[in-house]
Amino acid sequence: MQTIVGCYLWDLLDEGVEAVVDRLAGEIGATGVCVPATYHSIDQIRPHEAAHARRYHHEAAAYFQPDRQRYASTRIRASVAGWLGRRNPLSGVCEASRAAGLAVHLWVVACHGSTLVSRYGWAVGKDVFGASLDMGLCPSNPEVRQYVCELVGDVSSNYGAESIVLDSAFYPPRHAHAHAHSGLEPGCVETFLSGLCFCESCRQRAIDSGLDVEPVVRSVRVALERWHSSGRCEPKDLDSYLGRDTLLVEYVAMRCRLIAEWVHRLRSSCSCRLVYHLPSCATVAGVDVSLLADQVDTCLVTIDGSNVQAVIDHLRQLSAAAGGAGSPAVRVHAYPPRCPDAPSLVRTLAGLADRGVRQVYLENYGLIPTGRLSWLRQAIRAASRAAS
Repeated sequence: MQTIVGCYLWDLLDEGVEAVVDRLAGEIGATGVCVPATYHSIDQIRPHEAAHARRYHHEAAAYFQPDRQRYASTRIRASVAGWLGRRNPLSGVCEASRAAGLAVHLWVVACHGSTLVSRYGWAVGKDVFGASLDMGLCPSNPEVRQYVCELVGDVSSNYGAESIVLDSAFYPPRHAHAHAHSGLEPGCVETFLSGLCFCESCRQRAIDSGLDVEPVVRSVRVALERWHSSGRCEPKDLDSYLGRDTLLVEYVAMRCRLIAEWVHRLRSSCSCRLVYHLPSCATVAGVDVSLLADQVDTCLVTIDGSNVQAVIDHLRQLSAAAGGAGSPAVRVHAYPPRCPDAPSLVRTLAGLADRGVRQVYLENYGLIPTGRLSWLRQAIRAASRAAS
């Protein structure tokens, strides 16, 4: 089993890149390291003694120096973290990781990000009432798709990575940055309808697809206004609800086709392996796994909890939906409180290895108290024994 440990760039630099990668490869026994090249807003408590500050807070940013010439065909630009200045330490991190025997994987956040939203409001989605959906940029906008294609091409061609892990390359789900105040408790249908995008680019895409979008708009608006006035949620689950609205189903299918076509372009832009991080709810994000199977090298699933059999069942369902296109990789939160103790992590990794999962991403080195880093070593050794 390949075991890849996530590390933030700032944690690597504070502790010393060589010291961290040597610890990962030697003491912990990892086979790879995954470093974010772009990342969303973060407010991190840093438990390691070497941290220069015990908290890292930053708006969404790029943690590398973009090749500016690549982005001439789009107005969107990655916002480089201010503390980098003109430095580009990601290059040195990649070189040191490879020298330590670790494969390098670079995490790229595509559409989700507070900085992108604040700078490029014209590319942000809109709900059925015309309000901005400020979770991220809308992939229906052709400049957004072009920007992410160039971003993937830039990162994959300049840092010698084994893979790009592509995150948020779909319609951004509701993930508000502001404090939410509401007297309404949404169900799954209301959450989906509230986050459904009807921006100008989405409407144009519908027209180009031969879909009459106005009846869809009316259907969604009426359903949400009924919820607003009564406070009662739709009793059906999302699949059942969609089953009775043919035009809405067509609108959802249109979004899925767009994402699949876009990922095909992203695959062409990527000069290394492309790992696609699946959303928690595929329908909300506009993702149809069956359409992505031939477009990416691996799908990545983030799991919570230690019920290995439930995870394996979910992976089998994904593999079946993708036409049996191989086992997805799994991302595990290895830090407390999501991971309560070493035995839990050992059971999870050993169980995944025993059931044939070939690649696991362990999050995140800089979030795990130093005294608990041994949990990673124990779990990786148990997975190695289970896989042999």
